[in-house]
Amino acid sequence: MSGYNIEYMKEIGSEFCEQYREIHTENKKNELCLLSGRTALQFIIDDICRKRFVRKVLLPSYCCESMILPFINQGIEVQFYQANNDWMDYPYDNDADVVFLIDFFGYINPQNGKIAYHEKHAKKIIIYDSTHKIDGNLEVLNYADYSFCSYRKWFYCNFTLAVKYNGEFENSENLMINERYISLRDEAAYDKRNYLSGLTNNKERFLSEFNKAEQLLEDDYIGYAGVPVSFDCNDIISKRRENALYLTDELKNISEIKLWRNNIQVNDTPMFVPIVVNPLIRDTLRQELISKKIYCPVHWPKTSYHTDCNKLYDMELSLVCDQRYDIADMERMIRVIKGYFNG
Repeated sequence: MSGYNIEYMKEIGSEFCEQYREIHTENKKNELCLLSGRTALQFIIDDICRKRFVRKVLLPSYCCESMILPFINQGIEVQFYQANNDWMDYPYDNDADVVFLIDFFGYINPQNGKIAYHEKHAKKIIIYDSTHKIDGNLEVLNYADYSFCSYRKWFYCNFTLAVKYNGEFENSENLMINERYISLRDEAAYDKRNYLSGLTNNKERFLSEFNKAEQLLEDDYIGYAGVPVSFDCNDIISKRRENALYLTDELKNISEIKLWRNNIQVNDTPMFVPIVVNPLIRDTLRQELISKKIYCPVHWPKTSYHTDCNKLYDMELSLVCDQRYDIADMERMIRVIKGYFNG
């Protein structure tokens, strides 16, 4: 099998597979290592409801179903505030008990700090989803009651850090390990590494394993501990910023594309480089990238829970800029995109 051309096999995007060194950490009373973002959010909701009756939560109109369902499953009414790539129409006179904030894709939205300040003084519970901003946003965290970061969105791992800023988690006992899910994910990562190294050409195997693992998580994600690993956050951010800066500069002159942000600020930590394009061409552009082994996700599929109109669901495409890749890979992506529009 060693005869496979590694350059030909090279892909950009899709699931992470390079494993980091596992470490042993003891859960603190106000910090817990959990399995996934959904696990953490459900844990946080349970913790809030132990001391306070929660009737309604305010969520951004642009979000994933996994952010919505844990509240609905708890019998909490979900209301959306309009959120777009460069503005938010936030109802400061709301009657929600909990407010959910995100700095989408790692780009700081200055409105979030103002909202956190206002709602803290209004005695609302503030949850900050740091999954998009791996190093957090101090202007929000200064007022947040909870935050969580699902690190598996940034590199290969099976853990999420949940933090409570005022007091201790009361429901931190009896966490279990989802051994079936973790072993299936680890096996998929191993098989993908072999595929990328040219040791096998069986792509369907690791794709099937990853999909099976995600279905397991869909059905059973509550009450599980995560497996912490050692990682260099600054190195991850630095490489992503370098790649994102290149992509941003190259994309500015393509009239058919609107950038999420025209400029990357010093405190931004790009998760992706999101672009907004005409919905009539978004999916065909994505397919063109896929045909060149460049796998860029869409965030997110709209669900029946979204009652507000938000065009981003049909127009957004997340360009990969993570630490697995260098400028040569970004140049390749740009060539494909420019070729699509100039073809």
